[in-house]
Amino acid sequence: MPDGSKRRLLAEELKNIIRSEQEPPHKFRIPGGILERVLTDRNDLAYAPLVWQNSFYGPRARSKVHVFSGFKASNSSLFLAPKIVDDVGKYVKIPKDVITECHLAMKRKNRPKGA
Repeated sequence: MPDGSKRRLLAEELKNIIRSEQEPPHKFRIPGGILERVLTDRNDLAYAPLVWQNSFYGPRARSKVHVFSGFKASNSSLFLAPKIVDDVGKYVKIPKDVITECHLAMKRKNRPKGA
């Protein structure tokens, strides 16, 4: 044990394993476990991320965990309007290969049809 004392843990651990199958998972603890130490201190920086939407840790049992499936995507402004690349380049760093591709896209866009 941390204080230097000795304890027979085999029988106790076998009981814990059997009990873990009968009780909700949030009540099962491993003696001396790192996560258990986090769970005892609500001020620990890891506590909130550990218990948020987690059915195995925390003060109460959870039957549901909410999953947010939001996804957003948009096209790059440089792809949509390659002519702005030179103006934008005055304020932010744009890789040279991106600038080159924007200039090529402008040439392709301005090329007459059939040429």
